[in-house]
Amino acid sequence: MQTSLDSLEKLYLPSRWSQRYPPDTIVEKHVQFAQTESDKTRQTIPSMLNLSYGPLEKEKIDIFGTDLDNDAPIFVFVHGGYWQEESLKRDTYHFLATPLYKNGIKSIFVGYELCPKVSLPEIVKEIEVATKKCLEYAKENKSKGVHLVGYSAGSHLVAALYTNIAKNLSNEERNFIKTVILIAGVYNLELIPETSINGALNLSKTDAVALSPLKQSLVGEISSTMCVVSAENDSPEFRKQSKEFHDKLEHAGVNSSAIVVPKVDHFDIVELLYSENFQLTKSILDLIKNK
Repeated sequence: MQTSLDSLEKLYLPSRWSQRYPPDTIVEKHVQFAQTESDKTRQTIPSMLNLSYGPLEKEKIDIFGTDLDNDAPIFVFVHGGYWQEESLKRDTYHFLATPLYKNGIKSIFVGYELCPKVSLPEIVKEIEVATKKCLEYAKENKSKGVHLVGYSAGSHLVAALYTNIAKNLSNEERNFIKTVILIAGVYNLELIPETSINGALNLSKTDAVALSPLKQSLVGEISSTMCVVSAENDSPEFRKQSKEFHDKLEHAGVNSSAIVVPKVDHFDIVELLYSENFQLTKSILDLIKNK
């Protein structure tokens, strides 16, 4: 019989819920797929790589579609990996640029330092700085719009920008972002200190609550269109938190929609974005083109 601690641990580990691969292999399979396809993307799409937004090694962005029109819309992607996983980084997900490029959309991939080298509050600050840099690039090029996308722990970091967790992003800067898409995110960190995930994070219960978008107030009048996406075969905890964060946005009068993608888990929900025929890809392209 599982102990309550074992049950809690399982709820916060998406690898335990996939119906495609065993828990000890799915992350490896995910990384293999993403790296293979991202290698192809780097060989075929014009880009500018390793542009620094800060002094630390991972404080860099990569821009794809640099040959597109200056005013092209811009997709900005913040990766996940529980703020600590070295194999999941900005260049792991370059493959996402492929369907965007075909549709005349530039893409920017944001990197950030990981725990325990830096703290989670420091990562939030990094994402604020990186977002400012992306917005500056968009304004300089008179882009039609910026569309900010978070995946997994990256969704937490993006959601934090719209709450009082983020201190250095202005309402004007937030509102320049046309669309926010949060994919398979975690928004309540309150119980993470009780799991093995906290080994690198070193969060106290108080820290965890203070860093939880679900537990903090939204900031200002949010004009961005928000879309909170979950995977049918993800952890029940992740699916629950996605619903709760969407409800929080909706109750605050934010233009938010909730999407549950059928027959996918925490990992192939983003892998399948490589395909223009995937329904979530179509939805994202429609959101970007209609803004």
